[in-house]
Amino acid sequence: MPSDKYEEEEKRISEALEILRKNPKQKIKPLARQFGVDYQRLRRRVLGGTSQLNRQPAHKRLTDDQERAIILWMNDLDDRGIPPSVRMIKNYAEKVHQNMHPNADSLPQLGDRWVYRFLKRLGNEYVKVKQKTIDPKRHIAEDPAVIQTWFDRLEIAIQNYKITPSNIWNFDESGFQIGQGGDEEVITRYPDALREIPSSSSRELVSTIEGISATGNKIPPMLIFTGKAILESWFKYLKEEDWLITIGDKGYSNDTIAYEWLQHFDKHTREQAGNNFRLLFMDNHDAHITSEFLSYCDKYKILAIAFPPHTTHILQPLDGLPFMQYKRIHRRAINDQAHLGGYFYDKIDFLANIARVRAEALTPRVIRNGFSARGLWPLDPELIVGPLIQKSDLQEGQELQIYDGTEEPDIASSPTNASFSPPTTAYKLQRSIKKVDTQLNEISDAIPGIRRSLKKIFDGSLTQADIKDQQQAQIERLQTLNARKSAKKSKRQVQVGGILTVKDCE
Repeated sequence: MPSDKYEEEEKRISEALEILRKNPKQKIKPLARQFGVDYQRLRRRVLGGTSQLNRQPAHKRLTDDQERAIILWMNDLDDRGIPPSVRMIKNYAEKVHQNMHPNADSLPQLGDRWVYRFLKRLGNEYVKVKQKTIDPKRHIAEDPAVIQTWFDRLEIAIQNYKITPSNIWNFDESGFQIGQGGDEEVITRYPDALREIPSSSSRELVSTIEGISATGNKIPPMLIFTGKAILESWFKYLKEEDWLITIGDKGYSNDTIAYEWLQHFDKHTREQAGNNFRLLFMDNHDAHITSEFLSYCDKYKILAIAFPPHTTHILQPLDGLPFMQYKRIHRRAINDQAHLGGYFYDKIDFLANIARVRAEALTPRVIRNGFSARGLWPLDPELIVGPLIQKSDLQEGQELQIYDGTEEPDIASSPTNASFSPPTTAYKLQRSIKKVDTQLNEISDAIPGIRRSLKKIFDGSLTQADIKDQQQAQIERLQTLNARKSAKKSKRQVQVGGILTVKDCE
């Protein structure tokens, strides 16, 4: 990108060129001195050279037609009060790019900074603003000596029981408030008219108990719904057979649920552990320290280690990046549905999306980061204790991050059987234009000016075709959502109370 200094000098060169245009006999050297610009640079511009400000970016991925289509799409959303986020713009651009190369096995992805460079080229008409909320800051006070002692004991336990990284686990519970989306950064030309993202007033809670390992693995989760009975309709969209489903009066874990989850954990990790001990980090919840829970751990070589009270936010892996990502992507899914059709997100939508949300959030890299950031693997007490020593009253403020929407669906092209039917996609239209362009080469001398006129028509048609492709994809996505919303929801009870796997309900 040209520097501010370059842009300032370019303004002076433009003024000098304007004088030369009005007075062609004006000498260049005196003019360069008058405006304080480089003589050779001004001379190159007089001879037809171009400014960096007007040059096409090197290795430009998208054509001007495609970029115009993106701008029109942004304006359309903005005008309807749904300004797009940076991620939405990038996804839209990648789909436009893919439409023009449908037969390519793989296309280079747009870079992480592509959207920002694109927006800079558009000038000052578009303003980046942030729709945000800020979580209350939590004031905490830990004793570094207590934390260091806990780490010392942990290190001894790992050595004595010969715990390997693949057998180091953490489990915890996290709640999702169905229908409550999050803040999102959007691009708009009307910052003063920015509206809030539609969000449901529902306070219904669904909890999930997750188990992750220091090597990046995870076991199937347990979902806890509020209610008295498990309903058949819950399983229409949830297809993961080994996930556990249960209910509770408040949608939280209790002694029974925690014990059932422990057996679930044992089932999914015993074979990999063999005859070795498994270390299981957990919080100090009453349900985790019952005699039944701890006796089961002793019997099946599970070394349960609790964090010191009120320290899970700095010590527990799941409370770091894993759950942060999990909730962020869940809120993003809610926002996407609100942008799509204004539908409120309900329990069926949650079940239809949770597997994808979980897969995107709890990746091996994110899980490993959860452990390393807490100093639990590789074992690094200084990572946590050091800052506590420096600040006896550590303050941690958590600001809600930028929330993006989900990946756009694949864009299908409508097939045609008629040999003379008009092109139905941007890709087919481009092929037709190339064919006409080749034919025009043969007669261009006989009809001067026709190529320029047709090029204007072609460019406009390509832009509209790009927009049409994206609109069709949005329509298909909306139809899927409408089908899910209009489907009759069965109220037949599968079981009153208890715990089931998805496979049990098929």
